[in-house]
Amino acid sequence: MSEKRMIHFKNEENGIEVSIPDGGMLRLFSENGDAQCVLCRYVDENHTEIDGVLYDTKDFIRRMKHNKISYAPA
Repeated sequence: MSEKRMIHFKNEENGIEVSIPDGGMLRLFSENGDAQCVLCRYVDENHTEIDGVLYDTKDFIRRMKHNKISYAPA
């Protein structure tokens, strides 16, 4: 049986902020209390598809921090 690939969302210092399996969900929380779950697909070590949009994982973390959105595995 093959092992499922993991998506590692890293910060600017290459520290892992959060990890989820390929096909896993990430829950996003905004300051106003809204929350949503997004589907994440492994592309390569540095990229993931989040709800159909390709992101560099470091850029995604940077955007979430800039927009004051917290995140956690769902």
